[in-house]
Amino acid sequence: MRQSTLARLVSRPELKSFNDLKGKVIGTTTIGGSQHMAGIRLLRKAGLNPDKDVTVVLAGDVPTQLQALASNSIQIGILSPPTVIIARDKFKMNILARAMEEFSSLQNGLGVLEKNLKEQRDLVKRIARARAKANRYFHANERGTSEVLAKYLKVDLSSALETYRLTRAAFTTDGIPSEAEVREHLMMDAQALKLPEPVSISKVFDFSLQQEVNSELGLR
Repeated sequence: MRQSTLARLVSRPELKSFNDLKGKVIGTTTIGGSQHMAGIRLLRKAGLNPDKDVTVVLAGDVPTQLQALASNSIQIGILSPPTVIIARDKFKMNILARAMEEFSSLQNGLGVLEKNLKEQRDLVKRIARARAKANRYFHANERGTSEVLAKYLKVDLSSALETYRLTRAAFTTDGIPSEAEVREHLMMDAQALKLPEPVSISKVFDFSLQQEVNSELGLR
């Protein structure tokens, strides 16, 4: 599980500070998605009002957002590696903030129906075990993981290696976030969905199977 979003708030070369962003257009993949919410939180943390100081538009996936930045159809993007590396090196875009340095944001967990967890527990456990082993490899093998990333992302090994180093800290070592991170995640969801209060942890999360797998694999 990723405990921090990989999003970076990126601006065109002429926009060098958060004050320069007022009145500008920010692109996102989906309204209300993790990328969008990360960008909004970074703007608020910098003292901007996302509802008044910027205009949010749908601008496609991360590579498409970079194209929109380059053409000036948007002036702010919410990019992640390796695209953010290209934005920095090729287009001289400014990286104004990194979400993983500011707050946690749970992503990419394994979700199943309660019915399936009860009736197909062995299958779910095998999936959790495979993810745990892959996660262990990810943290322990910089070179091997970078080579896989280079093939998957279709980038050169140097960019893949930097992508790995930029993102490694965002991933849990055991697949289980802390209670504080879970509570913050549910609180942010409640705010986004305009719920009167966050949903209880027990209604959404159950890490008992992952804990069982971790114990068998000797993961901490």
